[in-house]
Formats: sequence, C-alpha cells, structure tokens
Amino acid sequence: VGDVGILNGHEPYCAALAIGQMRIRINGEMRRAATSGGIIKVSKEKTVILVQTCEWADEIDVKRAEHAKELAEERLKAAQGDNELRMAEAKLKRALNRIDTASFLN
Repeated sequence: VGDVGILNGHEPYCAALAIGQMRIRINGEMRRAATSGGIIKVSKEKTVILVQTCEWADEIDVKRAEHAKELAEERLKAAQGDNELRMAEAKLKRALNRIDTASFLN
C-alpha cells in the first residue's frame, strides 16, 4: 500500500505485491508496467519480482482494458454472493490499473 524504492545495497526484504504498477530503470531508461499481484524478494545480490502478469505501459491495449472494465462493472452489479463480488472487484481493479498505467505515456 505505497511505494517502495529498492536501491543498491538494500537490506534483505520480502513482501507481497498487490495489483499495481512497477517502475524499473533499464539501461538508464525508466519503464512502467501494470502488474497483478505477486511477491518481491530483495537480497544483497539481486532483486526478484514474481507477478501473475506484467504488462509494459506502451504495450497495453487500452480499448481492450476499457472493455474489460465495462464487463467487470456489469459483473459487479450482478454479483450474487461474496465470491462473485470479490472476483468482479479484482477484475475491475486490474482493468483500471492497466488503463491508469497506459495513461503515463501521454
């Protein structure tokens, strides 16, 4: 629930990752990606990030994400029971995250 910056020589660290965004510096260039949950493990030697999905901002199909958002909103309204409600909420969060991540290109 917030930003974490991992710098060289960081203390060992392990945490769960929620649906969100990841910014990574690659060859001096900052890249942003939409992620859908996973874990991060930092050691003195390296940082490992395992996520269910990771999509670079410039590769996101915004029309597809907007369509997924609409479907998730419909499912949210029609949800019957806690399980359907949680699934619809997760789908909506993923779609909104993808749309938000892609907006950083403009």
